[in-house]
Amino acid sequence: MRRRAQRGADDGAALLPPYGDGWFRATIWDRTRQGVPVEKPVDIDEVRDALLRITGRDLGVAEMRWSTRFLSERRQAGEYRVGRVFLAGDAAHVHSPLGAMGMSTGIQDAADLSWKLIAADRGWAPPWLLDTYQSERHPVGQTVLRLTDTLRRVVEAPAPVRAIRPYVFPRVVNHPRVSEAARLTLSGLGIAYPVPAEVTESPLAGTRVPDLPLLLDGRTSRLYEHLGDGRCVLLDTAASLPAEQRSRASPSAATRPPPSGASPPRPTSTQRWSCSSSATRTGCSTPPCGSTRRPGPC
Repeated sequence: MRRRAQRGADDGAALLPPYGDGWFRATIWDRTRQGVPVEKPVDIDEVRDALLRITGRDLGVAEMRWSTRFLSERRQAGEYRVGRVFLAGDAAHVHSPLGAMGMSTGIQDAADLSWKLIAADRGWAPPWLLDTYQSERHPVGQTVLRLTDTLRRVVEAPAPVRAIRPYVFPRVVNHPRVSEAARLTLSGLGIAYPVPAEVTESPLAGTRVPDLPLLLDGRTSRLYEHLGDGRCVLLDTAASLPAEQRSRASPSAATRPPPSGASPPRPTSTQRWSCSSSATRTGCSTPPCGSTRRPGPC
């Protein structure tokens, strides 16, 4: 992912994620143009002027393919599921574009919901599975709204705060712990889904599995390379599981319904199961599915 440029000044803020080949998507909040009717077209001269005032330099804007003027809303649906109706993406939550979290949050909504709908359609989802979409994704939407609200307050701060912002803000965000927390939050990689209270031997369940380096049969690879088909992946680093248990993670296994009472596999980037090194073989006989840690067998 290429670095995003986000600058702020008294006149507003500009977010410029690169598209490649010299093109950028410019999202601009211009404090001096807030009274302009939303239906008024945006021309390239207005964009150049706003970027010059906000960033303090001429960015060399040469061409504009598309433009629109919009109002920044802040809303979230109270329920992501009502009966057979599900909400995801902008239908479930809208917020300030500051932080550039809207698209990735919506995509992760869809990833969380899609496999559950497929499981329900094919008849192997337990009755409670579709309800977990609300319990998993609604809190994420709340976090996104709180974060974008904070960023907006920083940008829209009164003049005394704006005067010291260039000196204080960089020191805060460049602190290693703060910058790492911001990276995990803005990217969505730090999301942890709720785990049932009775699960005691899965300390990492509900969190994202990192893209671990692997050495398989003398060939190096990355964990995420093995998740592309959306099926269960078993990492048995001790080679301790019997062959019949290892076969449960074979490509054909994920197409079959799970055992009675078992949690279905999650073909996403969240781990369904994890255990400590002190757990017994019986306790560790269920493989992680996808790359998000979740409790329950495959």
